[in-house]
Amino acid sequence: MPRFVVSLLPVPLTLAFQLAFWSLIRPFGLFLFVQAIYISSWIGGLYSGLVSTIASAVIVFYFFVPSEWAFLPVEPRHLLVLTLFTILGVVISLFHERFKQANRALGESLAQGRRTNGLLRRANDEVSRLYEKTKEIDELKTQLFAGVSHELRTPLTLVLGHAERLIASAATDAAVHRDVEVIARNARTLVHYVDDLLEVTKLEARVVEPEYTETDIARLTRFIASQYEKSASAKGITYVLDAPNALRGEVDAPRLERVLSNLLSNAFKFTPESGHVRLTMRDDDASERLVFEVADSGPGIPPNKRDLAFEAYFQRRPTSGVAGPGVGLSMAIARALITLHGGSIRIADAPEGGALFVVELPRNAPSGKVVKRIATAPPREAVRVEAPTSIEDPAQPRARTAELSGREDRPTVLVVEDNPDMNDAICEALRGEYRVATAFDGKEGLRLALELVPDLVLTDVMIPQMSGKELVHALRAHPALSTTPVLILTAIADDEARVRLLREGARDFLAKPFRLEELLARVESAVAQSRAERAIRTLSAQLEAVSLASMSVAEAVARLPRESVEAVLHTIAAQAQTLTGAEYVAVGFGIDPEKTFDPWIFVGMSEEQAAAIGRLPRPVGVLGIVARGDEAMRMRDVRRHPAHRGLPPGHPEISSFLGVPIRYRDRVVGHVYLANKRGADEFTEADQTVVEMLAARAGIALETAHLYEAEGTGRAWLEAVIEQLPDAVVLLDASGRVSTLNRAATTLRGQDDGRRDPLGNPLPFELHLPNGDLLPPEQIPYIRAFARGETVIGMDLSIRKASGELLPVSASAVPIRGPQGELSGATALFRDVSAQKELERMREEWSAVIAHDLRQPVGVISLAADLVQQAHLGPAAAAKHLERIRKANRRLKEMIDDLLDVTRLESHRLTITPAKMDVAATAREVCDRIGGSCAGHVVSVRQSGSAPFAWADVGRIEQVITNLITNACKYGQAGEEIRVDVDGRADEVEVSVTNHGRGIAPDELPRVFERFMRSEKSRSSGIEGIGLGLYICKGLVEAHGGRIWVESTPGETTTFHFTLPARPGDRQRNQIPPRG
Repeated sequence: MPRFVVSLLPVPLTLAFQLAFWSLIRPFGLFLFVQAIYISSWIGGLYSGLVSTIASAVIVFYFFVPSEWAFLPVEPRHLLVLTLFTILGVVISLFHERFKQANRALGESLAQGRRTNGLLRRANDEVSRLYEKTKEIDELKTQLFAGVSHELRTPLTLVLGHAERLIASAATDAAVHRDVEVIARNARTLVHYVDDLLEVTKLEARVVEPEYTETDIARLTRFIASQYEKSASAKGITYVLDAPNALRGEVDAPRLERVLSNLLSNAFKFTPESGHVRLTMRDDDASERLVFEVADSGPGIPPNKRDLAFEAYFQRRPTSGVAGPGVGLSMAIARALITLHGGSIRIADAPEGGALFVVELPRNAPSGKVVKRIATAPPREAVRVEAPTSIEDPAQPRARTAELSGREDRPTVLVVEDNPDMNDAICEALRGEYRVATAFDGKEGLRLALELVPDLVLTDVMIPQMSGKELVHALRAHPALSTTPVLILTAIADDEARVRLLREGARDFLAKPFRLEELLARVESAVAQSRAERAIRTLSAQLEAVSLASMSVAEAVARLPRESVEAVLHTIAAQAQTLTGAEYVAVGFGIDPEKTFDPWIFVGMSEEQAAAIGRLPRPVGVLGIVARGDEAMRMRDVRRHPAHRGLPPGHPEISSFLGVPIRYRDRVVGHVYLANKRGADEFTEADQTVVEMLAARAGIALETAHLYEAEGTGRAWLEAVIEQLPDAVVLLDASGRVSTLNRAATTLRGQDDGRRDPLGNPLPFELHLPNGDLLPPEQIPYIRAFARGETVIGMDLSIRKASGELLPVSASAVPIRGPQGELSGATALFRDVSAQKELERMREEWSAVIAHDLRQPVGVISLAADLVQQAHLGPAAAAKHLERIRKANRRLKEMIDDLLDVTRLESHRLTITPAKMDVAATAREVCDRIGGSCAGHVVSVRQSGSAPFAWADVGRIEQVITNLITNACKYGQAGEEIRVDVDGRADEVEVSVTNHGRGIAPDELPRVFERFMRSEKSRSSGIEGIGLGLYICKGLVEAHGGRIWVESTPGETTTFHFTLPARPGDRQRNQIPPRG
């Protein structure tokens, strides 16, 4: 308003001035007022200009147009001038208004430009920061390779070194010599696994570059192939090598050796005895590429698994269903090394009947690469290929005679273990007190158990032919073995799996590696309990309810044009006949026994036969029972059914019969009838399942035909596409009502519990969050899209199906807007992501496999060392070697446990079991237990505050306190006290571990809880460790709903603090979440 008033001031000022000097400027009465209008519109805009124009016209008309100081009389020419003056004033006002708008738009554009420039600068800064972070991560990875390699190889080197000295010693007797060879063999196996793990990590980090040399590739190929001649001879395999006499090329020879060795090992592993293995090498002159083929006569790889075969941790499963030895990395390493050379690898069907691996590599190195020139192929001593002396078929364990050994009057123990070294070591330990029988696979173990009825079955989990879990089920299925105790040997450190095994019938479990004393104690306890109880506890059979969701059927099938119905139904009948081998098939609609089926379509019977029969059948007799029933009916001989009324004259004889209903929205609208299965006495359950699926899809085909004819091809095609989409689709109309649920959505619908969404629709699905909680109705994707206009992409949810199963889905939703932007509905899509979840499950399964294969050799080394010690080794030097082996083995077990804990943390599969615990008492127990390993330190526990009770998992909190005290011992100053403070509060308990020493640098404090983080001083000081302890501590504390942090003053003290909740609360989780 003040600006508007100021903009009008030029008019009265001009009037005053002109009145004062009118005698001088007469007769130009309009001139100065034009300037006043210009100034007014420039200051106030359009409205000020218009007001000034009108005021100026009135003033000039009154004061300065003759006759002056009056409105009348007036001459026409003066009116014309005033009109032109008014038009000029309006034009000036409009001009200034447009000019001001242009200025405002320009100002906004400049402001937007400045904001955009600011965003670009911030984005550029963020990119720079991320680049620096990436460089830092790459450097940490490089340090990790060196650290992990050193930390894992050091104890393995000690084990191998001392074992080889004992083997070479003349003072070692035969029994001890055999046990030490077991130690050395398993240590070398562990070295091989560690090498594979480190190689995959380096290849994924792209820190490996090929080193090209000019070499005779044909000679190198023949030498690698020769390493497997012994394996071929041992298994009776026909082994063929096809390679030229000489062929020079430029390749990274050691890595080519590894590729071919991996492929050959894989071929021999999966080829049965008396099978065929072929290695072919040739030169493709046209493309200047080398082609290698490795073929076998094994089980092959299905086409749908061939892409997965090159993924890390994937293992081919033989017919036994149990993966063979190894960690599933050889094919991933082979593909990575081939890709590194610019080559390719693929899988096909071999002429020999198994798998064919085809490798293509460039014959020459890329231009610009350094190539070492050598005159001949590398000597044999330089080749690093270590082919195994024997390669076992995972589907066919080595044939061993399972004989009873030990005293006949002693309890019988059956040992089922596929690893020969572990099997021999266990049997050797038990023979003194028990009769021992051995088996190397699950089926053989079950046969011996039924034959011997042992007092105890001691079995591994991962065994060929029949897994340990399946063996437990099979034993419990036989009354004579239903109470026989089963002791599970497992290297899988998974608490949930152990609990499941105990619930499913196992008596106890023993984790590998285990001590000899512990094995004997558990066996003795289990056998004694078995002989004392003798009571039968039958495990109730678990019935898995399978609910088949209804498929969509046409809503008005009776109103469809007859020609379309008959064509569709004839196709359905013909498909049913092809799939099941039925002689006669008919499709009929109707349930009224007084009326014939309408329509009634049949195949398998000629028109002459149909004409001889006469009228169409009615739903009576067996057909009537099926037509009015709600379930499929399958019988061996329909003629023996009480409702059978016979057949009309001229009808062919029928015996076997199958009737399947066609449903629409839980209502039966028709049936498919089949008779006389060719080549069999009756239809099988598989036939029934196929026909039920076909009948469910029949409705879709019928509805599609109806849509094409009744509503036009375009709309019908779109609705048919939506209906037949594999993803569940929910459509909302403009009023927010659910207008469409496609077939897939109907299949996923659960029981109607009467709940409604915020828009008043019945909830189509029971949606759950990833943690299992119900999704709040206001968070349903289509509600967010319709009510808030939000776009939801890839929301992780689960749908509870009618069977009770939770199906993982990825949900997306978008609002639908009309041409003017108005909201006209919303659409939501729910995609089944169970396949992706299965890939995640494969990664978790790898944790179990790697646990088994890493712990297996460690367990064998530990057990063999115990046996050597019991054998009274003799010389002090030998005893010293043995003690070093055991010490290195314990260190190796600790590092493997840490690596497996990290794997479970990152796959959020590590669980906690909280309960009320005394934190101060736990801390004292930990200090008492590890006090001897903290030589040079006094460890004390001090308690303050209220009662130090927390709601936590005792075992996991012991692990946290142990890690923190061990760190304090490692990095604390010798001779100084290590203090553990426990402060009890109303809602939480705080634990602090303080040591005196050099402390942690300030710039390293923010990263102290990261994976593999070790300070510069700790790396340079030679202190053992791979930097996982604090990372694990953080994951465990946060899973309890607590916090963990560190305070450090360099050169003085370092204190690690963590808190635990005093009682159960929302902060606590039973499962470790994924960590970013």
